[in-house]
Amino acid sequence: MYKVDSEVKTREIFNVLETCLEGFNSIGIRKWGNPSGSQQGLDVYEIEHKDNTIWVSTVEWVNASTGEVNRCGIITTLPEYSNNTLGQILEVNMPYYFSKSFNTRVYGDNNIFEIRNYGKFTIGRRGLKRKYFFDYLREHGYDDEIFIDEEGKEYICIIKLQDNSINSDYFGERLIKWTMILKEFKDYYRNLYSNERR
Repeated sequence: MYKVDSEVKTREIFNVLETCLEGFNSIGIRKWGNPSGSQQGLDVYEIEHKDNTIWVSTVEWVNASTGEVNRCGIITTLPEYSNNTLGQILEVNMPYYFSKSFNTRVYGDNNIFEIRNYGKFTIGRRGLKRKYFFDYLREHGYDDEIFIDEEGKEYICIIKLQDNSINSDYFGERLIKWTMILKEFKDYYRNLYSNERR
């Protein structure tokens, strides 16, 4: 697959996802704490599958040093019924230009596109090595979600699109699955580090 390095193509993929998301139940506008520092409210949608429910919004982010919009994407969390700012669990960002500095990247081949995550996360202010994430997936039975890219690096495919379309059931299930896995992963390392400090 080739690296998607075009704002036009990235926005096209984003529009497909945003349109699909609008088919879910809208629960209104809420504020999120997110990397752009934006305090504006975002439309929030509720996705349910089996026993799990998540809240989802779409957003654009800016380059922290220049203020230029440089990526768009999806953020998810578990329902928060108070008036608190929503804290994201999963961030699926799609850069407008290709850079390995982004943890999530878009690749394509003909009419198939993958939104890939390369496993680098932070817990609080602590950055975790990618190895920890992929080891966690293997230890918890998610081996089938790990792939090897064109350069021999491990990644997960969060979402796959074909022919500029996406099935809403598949879309919802993937967002729920990765929100729950990422919450478990982050909780595991938060507990590990809090126990180390005692």
